Amino acid sequence: MKQVTLNPKEEKEFAILRKMGQKLHVPIPEAKWKLEVLMGGRVIQSYEARSHSWTRNAYNMIFSVLAAKNGDDGVFGAGKLNIKDTGGVTRNGEFAITHDRNSDIDGTLYGYRAP
Repeated sequence: MKQVTLNPKEEKEFAILRKMGQKLHVPIPEAKWKLEVLMGGRVIQSYEARSHSWTRNAYNMIFSVLAAKNGDDGVFGAGKLNIKDTGGVTRNGEFAITHDRNSDIDGTLYGYRAP
């Protein structure tokens, strides 16, 4: 089986950053992804890496939930706490940015989950 894992140099840098975040009581968000190729139910190739494609939507959603902060006005951009859905509509309101309470239970329309 061919297996590619995380970059040791990058993981060492993240370990330093993680330790510094713990010391300063600042959360350090991390995301990884893993791809496996199966043949006949058996893994024949595996690849794991750090995600380097965080979006403003993801950061805004995490901050909104952790800080218990509601969304700002309808302007999307730097310094604003709101989220843009996959149709290009800026979502904000009198609730934390997690999901549309009326229709989109898991938040897929809000674009903070990868397609």
